[in-house]
Amino acid sequence: DSSAEWQDVSVAGGYSVPSDDLWSFTQWGNQILAVNIDDPTQTYTMGTSALFANLAGSPPQARQIAVVRDFVVVGDTWDGVDGFQTQRVRWSAIGDPTSWTVSAATQSDFQDLSGPNGTVKKVIGGEFGTIFQERAITRMTYVGSPAIFQFDTIEESRGTPASGSVVKLGRNIFYLGDDGFYVFDGVQSTPISHNKISKTFLDDLDTDYYHRITAALDPINQIIMWSYPGSGNSNGTPNRVVSFNYSQDAKYRWSYSEIE
Repeated sequence: DSSAEWQDVSVAGGYSVPSDDLWSFTQWGNQILAVNIDDPTQTYTMGTSALFANLAGSPPQARQIAVVRDFVVVGDTWDGVDGFQTQRVRWSAIGDPTSWTVSAATQSDFQDLSGPNGTVKKVIGGEFGTIFQERAITRMTYVGSPAIFQFDTIEESRGTPASGSVVKLGRNIFYLGDDGFYVFDGVQSTPISHNKISKTFLDDLDTDYYHRITAALDPINQIIMWSYPGSGNSNGTPNRVVSFNYSQDAKYRWSYSEIE
């Protein structure tokens, strides 16, 4: 609709999240759920809501959110009891995103991915969850009570420093690692940028602003794009885009462009 205009549907009173931080969104039925670490989890019902509102049930605040099977799952959390838990993954009651009290009956619980693998950077949903930490990729599989979910580390010593770089395409997940771009197929990661491509990008990337990297998928043209702050950026504002053409018939896989 070319006549449509952007509308501010923020919760009454606004938010505390810093201007350079990011939100994470997911969809539960006809609800949009949104999180950041500084504000209560938000909900917006499509077709009926005028504004976002705080989600009922006192869910933890979090940086990441996804839907895994019949659960809302959040990662890198804060709550009033345990404070900041950067390696924690927590999930709602089965079938109820407004129930977060740990309970064997409802199956709401949490898992701390303790160890040297760093912060939970991304949770990708679906029939199973895929959890990216800074130095690991873990599969989250529903097994029912009493364990509820089984956690298996699939990749060790390889994760992502940039949560916004992770993008799902079918059963594949593309992401930026410490040494270049990869695709994860649920079993292993395969590099998609080699030698000169990786070096050129990493030499240009301003690593003080990993959190400003974002990814977008263009399924029509079969291109994945990552915007990032390169050399000459202004206070971390992304000024370049690197694009990967995943079409089997692509003549050129990689391209760079400037953001005007």
